[in-house]
Amino acid sequence: MTRNLLSGSMLCRQGIKLVFESNKVVLTRYGSFVGKGYDCEGMFHISIIDNSANIFYSSYSNKNIDLWHSRLCHVNNEAIVRLSKMDIIPTYNYDKNRKCEVCVCKLSNPESRFIRLRGGTPHHLS
Repeated sequence: MTRNLLSGSMLCRQGIKLVFESNKVVLTRYGSFVGKGYDCEGMFHISIIDNSANIFYSSYSNKNIDLWHSRLCHVNNEAIVRLSKMDIIPTYNYDKNRKCEVCVCKLSNPESRFIRLRGGTPHHLS
C-alpha cells in the first residue's frame, strides 16, 4: 500500500467534521475547509489543503519504565534495556526490585504456564 489510511473516529476527536453525501466527503475544522474526497472502490480518496507552513511539530518523550513495559506486552527488563541502547525507546533509570502487578499475577498461577493434554482418542475426518 502506497497511501496513508485515516481514521474517521480519530479525525473527529481532533475536531474535524466529516460530512458524507453523494459518494463524497467534506472535511472542516471549526468551520474552516480542510479537505474533500471521493469514493473509489469502497475507500475515500482525500485531498487536503497543504498548510505545512502553519504546522508545529512536537513530541513527548515518556521515560516511565512501567508504561514502556506494558506497551511492549510485559517484556523483561533486559529487553527494555536493549531497546533503549538502540535508541528505540528513551533511556531511563529503573529499580531492579520493581514488580509489575500483571506479571506477578501471571507468575503466581503456575497452571497457566503448562500445556494441558487432553485424554481420549483423536477425532478423524472420513
